[in-house]
Amino acid sequence: MATINGFRVKNGVYQAKLQHDGMTEWRAVISQAGQLYVESGSRMTKDYVRYEFSNKLSKRFENFVCTGRDNSIDIPATNDYLGENMDLISNSKGVKP
Repeated sequence: MATINGFRVKNGVYQAKLQHDGMTEWRAVISQAGQLYVESGSRMTKDYVRYEFSNKLSKRFENFVCTGRDNSIDIPATNDYLGENMDLISNSKGVKP
């Protein structure tokens, strides 16, 4: 299970803080055909995984882009916006979505 726990802009790139498999990493937020997602791993090493944002997480990201602020920081951990689960749409064997 993967979670997004914040957003930032670094060197002009919007990034999401992705937690998965006991690791935390900042990954670029990508949009394709209106769907936001982040990727982890590599197709070369066969550990590629793509995670799509839910509608709620997409709205949270859109708010960050517009305001420069991630409001989830002010929301208690019991709220489903904080650490919201994402849908896994490919497996760790590098299968393309």
